Amino acid sequence: MTDSVQDLAELEDRFEAVRLATLRIEQARQEANELADLRSRLVNELHDEGWSFSDIGKKAGLSRGRIHQIHASSNPAKHPADE
Repeated sequence: MTDSVQDLAELEDRFEAVRLATLRIEQARQEANELADLRSRLVNELHDEGWSFSDIGKKAGLSRGRIHQIHASSNPAKHPADE
């Protein structure tokens, strides 16, 4: 448990803890969505520049398959075998 979560767990006002936990969850979801969008955009840009899924994956520390999934999920109209 992180310190900030522990701090919430130790709040005397449990209703306030619920409210703050909910707010933090919403903020984390928003950030996760923004990070996923950024990652997709960057993978697409690299691929459009001519980088292969394999090379992107090697340099980013992800598998070729994962890079392909990221690319395909943000480009549903493109052919899945597009490389």
